[in-house]
Amino acid sequence: MVNDAHLDLAGFRQLNGDMGSQVPTGFVLVPGVIKLDGEALVWELAGPAKAVRPGPGMLEEFLRLAKAPPAAFLRYARKWGVLSLDERGRPCRLGLNGRESLEDWKYFSRRARAVLNIAAYAKLDRLAPPEHWKSLVSLALWDQAASAAEIKDEFDSLTHGLPIYPPPEKMVRPGRSRVEVVRQVIENEINAWLKLHSADQGSRPPDFAVHWNHRVANWELQIDHHGFLFRALAFQLALVASGAHGFYCCTGCGTPYLRTKDAPRRGEANFCEQCGREEALRLADRRRRQKIAEACRLHAEGVPIKAIATRLDTKPKHVRNWIKRRGGKNGETRTR
Repeated sequence: MVNDAHLDLAGFRQLNGDMGSQVPTGFVLVPGVIKLDGEALVWELAGPAKAVRPGPGMLEEFLRLAKAPPAAFLRYARKWGVLSLDERGRPCRLGLNGRESLEDWKYFSRRARAVLNIAAYAKLDRLAPPEHWKSLVSLALWDQAASAAEIKDEFDSLTHGLPIYPPPEKMVRPGRSRVEVVRQVIENEINAWLKLHSADQGSRPPDFAVHWNHRVANWELQIDHHGFLFRALAFQLALVASGAHGFYCCTGCGTPYLRTKDAPRRGEANFCEQCGREEALRLADRRRRQKIAEACRLHAEGVPIKAIATRLDTKPKHVRNWIKRRGGKNGETRTR
């Protein structure tokens, strides 16, 4: 997985090699007691449970578990949490304790790897090689003349609630290319991941929460995973496949959006596709005029040029030009 060039060409990795996006996010609950029992993880919430924020490495490390030894699963679970799987291997409510088969973990790891590999090739307008489809496709199943209901009854537990797809060649219809079909497959697959964890909860809980960020002294909109690692992984999977670099609120209209461009620098304005460059230029012009007005006000009060430049985070020559164009105070410009 690490050396797959198509993932880099598709932009699924950042410049530092990490896979996954930094987004304002809630916490994932890590049980206080997690042990390895043969080919299973056994955990209990009793004890010093902790809350961790999803971060760099969470998705990439999970993808590696498909071929990892048992000890790697234990290290991962103690760092990022458990999937909270039921006896059928499907995500469920987080109880006081649980036992999760490593084979079920490997299933989701293989499936996530397949999704990203196939999505990367589709983004490059290419069809992924057959080996990447093995975790999504059951050739024997689709060779049979079974009804959709029979397929679901027979294979629901084997696929952990996620869809099984036929190979692209069997899904192509007149007027649709194989790549178009693949894109639809990826869309359905990732939506299934996002919905799977709340399938048994009656009503889907909110995915957003408001949190006071002390570092920037402001409210921020967060993705709320409700403590579940599976939901955090599903969201990261969606972000990477969509090529998003993060989740932001537009400075222009205030609407949350997934940003496919490079992440803005801290404190820098950012805009959704609808607002775009026009709104950015308008806001920049307004801020520039505000700076000029403030520079002239400070100059009129006798504040030295260098002090004004420091206060407004600009260069003294800019302040001199602003004041000169405005006429300065009594037609003069201080040069202190």
